[in-house]
Amino acid sequence: MRLIVGIFLILSLPALGQNPSKKLKKAYNQALGVFNQQNYDQALIEFQEVLDFKENNQLIENAQFYYALCAYKNEMPDQAQSALSEFLAKYASSNLRDEANYMLADLAFRKNELDKAFSYLRKIQKPERQQAAQKMEWFFLQKQEIPRLRLVLQNNPKDTLIAQVLVDKIAATSEKEDEYILLEQLINDYKLTPPQNRRIEKILRRRPVYKVAMMLPFEVQKVKAKDTSSVSKISMQL
Repeated sequence: MRLIVGIFLILSLPALGQNPSKKLKKAYNQALGVFNQQNYDQALIEFQEVLDFKENNQLIENAQFYYALCAYKNEMPDQAQSALSEFLAKYASSNLRDEANYMLADLAFRKNELDKAFSYLRKIQKPERQQAAQKMEWFFLQKQEIPRLRLVLQNNPKDTLIAQVLVDKIAATSEKEDEYILLEQLINDYKLTPPQNRRIEKILRRRPVYKVAMMLPFEVQKVKAKDTSSVSKISMQL
């Protein structure tokens, strides 16, 4: 499942630095047309040709981003990660940096490199992209086991979402008393929403209930014959 949520790209921006040459504009528009047709293999090649112009303007910046995006959409994680990192190194103040960090976080999550993924997520600044980042974070965290979630929270103690996912995971899967103690601590410390159902409660309800009678010592001869209570009758038969 490709998780990235609607990257909004600026397709036409005022040129910065050098004015783009006519040949560059033509090559860029051609590459962009191929991209819009979702032919990412060919678009990857054509955006590389745009980058070969070695000019310094907005079209080159856009082409660098599109090249990385084509690799990302083509399920080429190593190439996409390298291209996105290069984009951020060259254009640290780009208005597309949030989208680049979002994709890098997605790639890191898919490699189960959680700490690296969180480092990218913390760099995202746009509110709408932060909301998408939280959805992505939840999507990958809920797949983790309790021990890994505990470690992740230890490394990111201010992340309330990690704490909530851990609480929900304990409630849904755990039968260990110490983990339920942790659950209560997390709810109190992070002011979390308590889970409605807990696995351990369902297990306890399914366990059979045994009725145990305790027989106290007594002297049979002192039991009066006229005592017709249930205990007396049982006792007389022993």
